[in-house]
Order: sequence, then structure tokens, then C-alpha cells
Amino acid sequence: MERNIVVLVQDFAIEYAQEALDGIYDYLKDKDVNLIISQIRLPDFSTGYYEYQYFASTQILKAKEIDVVIVLSGGFCSTIPSEKLAEYLEPLKSKKIISMAIPLPLEGSYHTYSGCEDVYTEIIGHLAKEHGCKKIAFAAANPDVSVEGKIRFEAYKKGLKNNGLEYSDALSFDCLYMTFEHARHFLLEKYPSKEKVNFDAVLASNDMMAFGCISALEQLGLKVPDDVKVFGYDNIAQSKRNNLTLSTIDQQIYTQGRTCAELAYQVINGEKIPDATKTQVIACYRESCGCKYESKQSVQNEIASNKPQTVEEYIEGIKFTSSLYYSMDLLQRADVLTELFDKFEMILKSTNFLAAAVCLYDTPIILKKANSFYLPNRVKLGVAIDLETGERQINKNISFNPNDQMLPENIFQNKKGQYVMQPIFYGENQYGYIICRIETKMYVHNSIFLKLLSNAISQAYEFTEKVEESKRLSKENKILQNRYKNLNEQSKLDELANVLNRRGFMEAGQKAIDFALEMNLVGLVVFGDMNGLKTINDTYGHEMGDIAIQHQAEVLKKAFRSNDVIGRLSGDEFAIVITSAKLDSLDSIREKVNKIAVSVCYQSDLPFSISISLGAVEFNKENFELKELLKRADEQQYIEKRRFHKERR
Repeated sequence: MERNIVVLVQDFAIEYAQEALDGIYDYLKDKDVNLIISQIRLPDFSTGYYEYQYFASTQILKAKEIDVVIVLSGGFCSTIPSEKLAEYLEPLKSKKIISMAIPLPLEGSYHTYSGCEDVYTEIIGHLAKEHGCKKIAFAAANPDVSVEGKIRFEAYKKGLKNNGLEYSDALSFDCLYMTFEHARHFLLEKYPSKEKVNFDAVLASNDMMAFGCISALEQLGLKVPDDVKVFGYDNIAQSKRNNLTLSTIDQQIYTQGRTCAELAYQVINGEKIPDATKTQVIACYRESCGCKYESKQSVQNEIASNKPQTVEEYIEGIKFTSSLYYSMDLLQRADVLTELFDKFEMILKSTNFLAAAVCLYDTPIILKKANSFYLPNRVKLGVAIDLETGERQINKNISFNPNDQMLPENIFQNKKGQYVMQPIFYGENQYGYIICRIETKMYVHNSIFLKLLSNAISQAYEFTEKVEESKRLSKENKILQNRYKNLNEQSKLDELANVLNRRGFMEAGQKAIDFALEMNLVGLVVFGDMNGLKTINDTYGHEMGDIAIQHQAEVLKKAFRSNDVIGRLSGDEFAIVITSAKLDSLDSIREKVNKIAVSVCYQSDLPFSISISLGAVEFNKENFELKELLKRADEQQYIEKRRFHKERR
């Protein structure tokens, strides 16, 4: 039986996440489980325009085959409270959840935490006794929201008390975010001149805030560490490499990640673990507090994390750049899906991935930022390739339920490893997901390759749809030609719009209604009036107005079936007879027409948009005269037209 552990990451590019993932990866790499890493962006807090689409991962990862979820909560909870994060993780509540650094209000969840009271007591004592500091300030990081910010702020106050020093509001300032700029701005705002500075040391909630404080102090004309000592928290790479090395607290993120992985492995093997597991933090004394040494434990921890050496990082960077250019070259032209999947093995060889599978929904799902994502009960395996075993599955019409399993068993079955997963999306459209087995811990590089593949697959999907639509339209045109051959086609077709003119529509539409009623079917007569054609004519000229009419006709032909009758009644008026349809389907018809209109305008690069107001009535055995039905449909269209203009105002 497959056993799967998932890790949720806010952002691969953050050093915090990379350190934690290294620890998790290293602990589980030789274990009999699959590790699946997924970057998710919270919909209300994503920075990119469409990055909220990553959040669909929480639905994909709720599959029954997922056993344990590790959440790198410290990254998420730097901007949102733990209660809000728990709400976002609601789809995964049936799983065993292990939260790193932050307790979550989820029943049955576990967490690790790094108690920092002792280390703050040690540091404040060091500053007081070794450096004679008497007024030690604190740069807080939104303690009302950030769980870690609150823990560190409270530990600072406890550290003062343990060293016989009193806390004062005058010696603290609260920043909204844990960033360089926020710390710098708030310090300068509170202390506009060096004479106003009332402290001789400052502890910051993280290292970047500490660097912001140093920058502000230097701008005020104060020297670090001669005039003011500065201490950070996190021990990021810049802390050791900066011209002025930063005294800080090493919370041993690598070890925290490794501890989470060990707890997850114990849970998956049926062992009992404590609700909360404490990890150790260590003080590192460097130049910014007037020292030139750091904890030996911290150095040993860095060695234990097995981070790549500088030369190896350089070589990996060169390999990544080369691979990226090669991948972009392979993906630069538009392919239909079958062509893209045929060269997928070549694409895969240009990346860091050992294997990959592309799972597609039957139809794209439109996902707007304010909407929830619901995982379908079926995905199709488009392509799956394993470079290690040589296994290949391309367009084999294989499908499965992603709510039960997310890993396609025909390619990944009994193959333990480390995986990354992300949704396939482009704009507001979700197409499926891609999952890849990895061999390196180059998380940022992997995420870039995944985004490239996601874009290529999305575009290939849309291009395939256009090709198929073109074939369908060609076939429909032949059907239309045959259907109206005996109706003196030349006199019944609108030459501009390439649909039936009024005469042809009235004749063919009535026949379609009569035939439908003979088959005991009901249907719709739809009346449509283009929006803004006069404005287009006045602004761009009548030639562009004709182009707008042609594109409107194209939209209608794409939106309706080949056996529906479409006609242009006058300049901006169209009508459609739909057999086997009911009036309650009109809203979905409008939505479909609007979506296709947006796509057609975008593809044709029109300087204006086109849309149409639609009204409809049902035909049945009591109401079957097309002429009368058109009048009633026109009345309904007029109501829709007034609504359109009201919304525009």
C-alpha cells in the first residue's frame, strides 16, 4: 500500500522554506514513503494576479491516499493568524496534520515549537553584562496577528524580567511586516534624530528587520555596534556574509524540518507522538553586538544541513540556466496536446525531474479569485514518463478519480520518491495538475520549470480546442450547405455574416420548430441585439462595424450546435432556434456566449469588445409560430438590453 506525506509551502523562494524542506527531504529520502511537496498561495494574500490558482492544491491533495500533511506554518502565519490558516486548511482536516513552529486550532493536529524564552534571557544578560547595555529596545513584528511575532515579543519581555530589567513601551516599536523597509521606516518615524534614540541595544523579530534597523541607525549618524548593539532572529545567509556580520538567533530551521519529518513518519507507522514537540534555538554572537564569535552548535548545525557548497551552487546555477533556455526553445511554438506529449520525454530530460505525469480535467474549470475550487471526480492521464524505468504512457485514454488517488498508479506505483506538484492553470482556467519526481533540492528551479510546463500545457490545450473547433466548423459548414441546398442558398444566406438572412432564417427556423414538435421536443427561440454597434461605427468607421458583425456571427456559431438555426435579421439583430432546450438554460447560454466573445476579441486583437443582449421564449405545441415567437423574444431581449446599459452606467 502506498504511503504518502505532503508538505505545504507558501513560497519556494523563501530561505525559511528551503531550509525546512532540506531537513524534511533528507530525513525521508531513504524511507518507504512518497514525499509530495506543493507550493500553495493563499487566495486572499497572493501577490501575483493569478497566483491564487495555486490554492487549488488543497483540494487535489485531499485525496484518500494522502496520509499526513506537514504545514510550514511559520511562513504563512507571518501575515495571517493561525485561526485563518486553519480555515484555509479545512479541506485537509481529515488528514493527520503536523504544523511546523505554530500550533493550529485543528482537532487532532500536532505541532513543533521553538521555545525562545531561555535564549532571550541569555542574550539580554549577555548585552547587559558583557556590553553594559541598560536600555534594550525591541522591533516587534505585528504581534497582534503574527503568532511567531507575539511569541518573540513576549519572550523579550520575560528575558528583561529574568535579568532584573523593566519593560517600557517607550523601548518598543511595532512593524506591520517582517521586512527590511518596514523596520527601517518605523524606527526612523519613532526616532527622527539620533538625540531621540533612547536605547543602547535593539532586538529585532527577524534578521531582515535587524538589517533595516542598522540602516536607519546609520542614517541617523549612529554606529553599530559602537553606539547601539543590534540582534536579529533567524540566522539567514546574509547574517553571516554581510560586511557587518549580524548577531542573531539560529532557530535551526533545518532541524525543525527534520523533526517534522520524523514525527510524520512515526504517525504514518501508527506510533503515538506528543501534541507539541519543542526544538532548540541557539544564540549566535557576531559583530553587530560587538562580538566576533558564534555558537559552535550553530556552525555544526549548518554543516549537518548538508547545504551545497558555493562551487556546487555555481555549477547548479549554470546547469539550470542552460536547461531553462533549452526548455524554452522546445516550448516556444504552439502545439496541440498530442504533439506536446510526443516530445514530453525530450522536455523532461532538460529539467531536474526524473519522472512526470500530466493529469487533465475533462473540461477546463473557470476559477475566479472569490470562488471556491471543487475537484472533479475524474481526471485523464495525458502523459506520464519515467526516465529511470523507461515507462511511457502517452494518450492512452487512462482515467481515475483524483479524490481517491492523485498519483497515477500505472507510472508511479511502487516507486517511492520525492515529488513536487502544482495545478496546471493559465489566467482563470484550471486544466488539471502536474506531478514530478525530483532528484535535487533545487526547489526554486523546480518551481520555475513547473510554471513553464503549466503554461505550455495550458496553451496546448487551448490550441487543441481551436483546431478541433476549426474542424467542427468546417464540417458544420458542409452540413449547412447540404441542408439548405434546396432552399436557393444564394438568396437565403447573409453574405457579410455567413449565416442565414432573415428570409432564410424564417423558412429554416420554422421547419426546425415543426420538426422538433413532431419529435415531441420543445425548444427556444432566441432574439439577440448587439451592444454598442453604433458606437463602433461612429468611433472606428463602418468597415470596422462590419468586422464586429462578422465576429459576432462567429461567436454565435461557436456557441450553438450545428443543428441549431442561426440567422441575421438586420444590421445588429440575430436570432437562433434551439431545439431540445428549456428557458432555464438561458443564463448558461449567455455566460457561454460572453466567454467566447471575450476569447474571440482577444485572439483577433480587436480595439473594441463585442457583446450581445439575448432574450428567449420557449416554443411548444401551443406556441409554434416563429414570427410571433420572435416578437416575444425581442421583448425579453429589450429587458436584458436595459439591464446591460444600467450596469454600464
